[in-house]
Amino acid sequence: MVFKPGTDLFRARQLVSERLTQARALPNVSAAPVLMQPLSSTSRVMMIRLTSKEMSAIDMSVLARWTLKPGLLAVPGVANVAIWGLRDQQLQVLVDPGELEAKGVTLDEVITTTGNAVWVSPLSYLEASTPGTGGFLETGHQRLGVQHVLPITTPEDLGQVSLEGRPESWCWAMLHTS
Repeated sequence: MVFKPGTDLFRARQLVSERLTQARALPNVSAAPVLMQPLSSTSRVMMIRLTSKEMSAIDMSVLARWTLKPGLLAVPGVANVAIWGLRDQQLQVLVDPGELEAKGVTLDEVITTTGNAVWVSPLSYLEASTPGTGGFLETGHQRLGVQHVLPITTPEDLGQVSLEGRPESWCWAMLHTS
């Protein structure tokens, strides 16, 4: 959230904080909203904008996150590279209530199975909700980062996941993935 120049920051933060307490009453399908400390994001030395007619917003986000940001951080004296407007690739499960009812599947089964099928889930009340990295391995001379390599990266991968509480052969593909 960006405030207009001249806005009373303390008053604005108080109003946002009050609204965030109301947001906690929303369904618990993600992490609770957080009000971060006020840091100046406007004191940039340089601002770069990426546009493309050939690349999608997701592809440009991947380029910015994994190529441009590390390259800029490798420049001596660069302490931080903030990227705004990233678009993450997502797998979404769109449900048809009639089809679920015809197959005898509940929406809770869909949410639980989908959230637990991935190793890191934003659904805060599921078993797979362990946000973060894989940690690191430290030796006498170096520290090596450990990164998750997720087994589910395509709709077809998700289509092979068995519904929790159902026979193993009863997978998402039976519910039609696309």
